[in-house]
Amino acid sequence: MADAITESQNVLQRLKEPFKPELIEWRATAATERNGKLKVLVVPFVNARVIAERLDEAVGVYWKDKYETISVKDYTGFHCTLSLKIGDEWISKQDAAELPVIEPIKGGYSSAFKRAGAKWEIGRYLKDLPDCWVEVRQEKGPHSVDGNFKVKGNLQQVKGYFNTPSLPNWALPNNEKNNHKKQGQQQQQQPRVESNDDQSNVLDKLQANVHSALQYLQVPLNLVPQILEKSGYKPVQLEKASQKDLENLLPSLEPAYRYVEYCRNKLNLTDSQMLYYANINLAPLIRQQLIHIYELALYLTPELTNTTIILAKEDLATIQKVS
Repeated sequence: MADAITESQNVLQRLKEPFKPELIEWRATAATERNGKLKVLVVPFVNARVIAERLDEAVGVYWKDKYETISVKDYTGFHCTLSLKIGDEWISKQDAAELPVIEPIKGGYSSAFKRAGAKWEIGRYLKDLPDCWVEVRQEKGPHSVDGNFKVKGNLQQVKGYFNTPSLPNWALPNNEKNNHKKQGQQQQQQPRVESNDDQSNVLDKLQANVHSALQYLQVPLNLVPQILEKSGYKPVQLEKASQKDLENLLPSLEPAYRYVEYCRNKLNLTDSQMLYYANINLAPLIRQQLIHIYELALYLTPELTNTTIILAKEDLATIQKVS
């Protein structure tokens, strides 16, 4: 029994060991301008390949993953069971992820796998890192950003590069701590992890994201209660919304936001073309035709967003072949 406990502890310790900094990727989630310099808030993550390699290092061939398709109301995703053999026993942990719009099969499997890996404490420490704002530069760097963010109240395209953020000592593997410290001292203009005092509070950030999404979708503010209600939440006016109401509102807007953003940026569709494809998919579900972009927020679900994008892509491909 004691040997089994020791082996289990050793495996868990190997699984949760921090990754080498070069294996960590960074994604921009927000932007701001300070003293004339553009900065983005970046969050760390590792891809599925890195997690699989960590499993190989910790238990060799004695791990396996199993997937199932799941549906909950209008949501579809993958459920991953990640099992490790520790001693003579197979132990399983599970999690699930929704299908993304882009590469739904590959992305769905990958997201579910990464979430299940976090149940085994693989990369879980990345969630504990403080907020990290880095300066956006035009000179080519190790990481890039290219997206639309709300900056000083206006939606703006942010495009450029940023350096790898410095990590606190506790977020480095043991054999990297001294080396990384020396590297940080040698690098010029190295971005730093800023304290929470440097950030706007959570509510302000949430309000900015909500207003950005509403503006992007051209949603009249008096429609907010209906959007909340269609997602099963308490209908409230935006000016009276609590932090919890705003946290509910953002995912309610997400399907329409993703659909419009993808159609505009990837398919170059006009508003009328977007509504055309949405109306085809929604015809069996609602009687009226949608005539405004903001109406998408009332009817699109994640699954409908995926199928409508696929419909549009297939139709455009057919048109191209004919022409």
